[in-house]
Amino acid sequence: MSGTFEDLLFTPEQVATKLNLHVKTVRRYIRNGELKAVKVGKRYRVTAKALEEFSGVPLEPDSDARRPFTEASTIVIVDDLTREAADRLATLLVSATQGRRQANDPMRVETIYYPERNRLKVICSGDITATSHLLALIDMILRNLAHAR
Repeated sequence: MSGTFEDLLFTPEQVATKLNLHVKTVRRYIRNGELKAVKVGKRYRVTAKALEEFSGVPLEPDSDARRPFTEASTIVIVDDLTREAADRLATLLVSATQGRRQANDPMRVETIYYPERNRLKVICSGDITATSHLLALIDMILRNLAHAR
């Protein structure tokens, strides 16, 4: 295989998931010749091209399967923050990350408040997209705090 999207092979189960069909229906289409498939060993596989021809819809490549694992770790330091504001910010950030917990894209947030300096340190680690969204949320919250003063 050359590694192009057209060379991808799907199991009947994967085809059923992509087309929102029962796997028995997909197997029947293969047996009847309605869906072209190749036999690999004792099992059938459907090429991406055959699946596109069958469904009439171009397939989008599975971006997660083709993308290498990436993670970003970021430290944000916020000075001149009261204990109450720091607690509010920490609660918002932790709750924002708790709502999106998934095994394939965990996001971790830790906060440390230094009362002698009125400083909050936010440590976040996760996939690049989630981390950038969290940084945007931090920016938005801090802008609102600045306007409230």
